[in-house]
Amino acid sequence: MKHRWFIAVSVGLFVMPIVAIGLLGSWNSFQIHDLPVISQIPDFQLQERSGRSLALRDLAGKVWIGSFIFTRCSGQCPLIAQRVKRLEHDLRHRTEVRFLSFSVDPENDTEAVLFEYAKKFDANPLKWFFVTGEKRAIYQVVHDGFKTVIEDGNADTEAVLHTSKLALVDPWGRVRGYYDANEDADMKKLLKDTRRLIKQAF
Repeated sequence: MKHRWFIAVSVGLFVMPIVAIGLLGSWNSFQIHDLPVISQIPDFQLQERSGRSLALRDLAGKVWIGSFIFTRCSGQCPLIAQRVKRLEHDLRHRTEVRFLSFSVDPENDTEAVLFEYAKKFDANPLKWFFVTGEKRAIYQVVHDGFKTVIEDGNADTEAVLHTSKLALVDPWGRVRGYYDANEDADMKKLLKDTRRLIKQAF
């Protein structure tokens, strides 16, 4: 009996560290090696094109892709929206994913204006949200959370200068990567990383 007990304890002491190392390796892969944690999105409460409020907590438990647009933009914004539309199509069967487009021109982009803009891209109202609100609140999210810059334009540029990058955000509201809408390779990587993040998170 003592011999069997000794063997069982010995096996347990041998196996437990291996299991622990495996679990730790998986967690570290998710936290660091796979997709780095770049920043934490601060809490926000903005107005969605449907007229309802949308807060960060409403996206809790979802992987989401953030983008920055404004409806008067004739340059990169239509391309950004088209990229998001493609991602929405490619991920249409994934219930864990949402898309969030922030207007960087909230003084002109009312809920009604965004509603009409979203129709141009046949955006699924259950998965792709367009938000506006007070300029200060929008800029705070963009600056403090996404760590990107918004600047007023001039006669030689667009009305608002902003990033063309899309942001991948995990279910805890942390930015895990940036991907330039102007680059096909970045968009392929975003799709791949989104699927990988879904697999790891769920």
